[in-house]
Amino acid sequence: MWRSIVVWLLIVVVCFGGWEQAYGADPAQILELQKSRLCARCDLENANLPLLKVAGGNLLAANLRGANLMGADLQEMIMSRADLRNSDLRSTNLRGAKLIFADFRGARLKYTNLSQANLESANFRSTMLDHTNLEGANLYMANFQSAKLIGVDLEKAKLCATTLPDGSISNRDCS
Repeated sequence: MWRSIVVWLLIVVVCFGGWEQAYGADPAQILELQKSRLCARCDLENANLPLLKVAGGNLLAANLRGANLMGADLQEMIMSRADLRNSDLRSTNLRGAKLIFADFRGARLKYTNLSQANLESANFRSTMLDHTNLEGANLYMANFQSAKLIGVDLEKAKLCATTLPDGSISNRDCS
């Protein structure tokens, strides 16, 4: 029964041209992500997915450029090499996520939870982080050059070969 409802919903949305406007991405990939929480290398550019709940899934090397993920629950996600440029991550929960080599340039990070996240070699260059929680985050080789940090406390984050907003390198926690 549910399958037929989903099929009819897809038919209605596609026939009226609303899916691409409403979701901005391939509906099959979005359904797969919601169903299995797996969508490695997905192209979800400009996807409109506020309040998405797929904690513990896999978005390895996904294209989330310009995506609206405001308020999404993505904790413990595998999102290494994800392209998050210009995405909306306001109030998004990425606690404990693996975001190695993730690209956050131009993303909106306000009240975003990145606590305990692995942000090794992540790129935050010229990005504004407003009250973003980085407590316990691994920032090894992360790049914050020219980033604006408002209400962000790096004291409890792990800094090693981390490029700070002023361009200096912090090796505070290297050992």
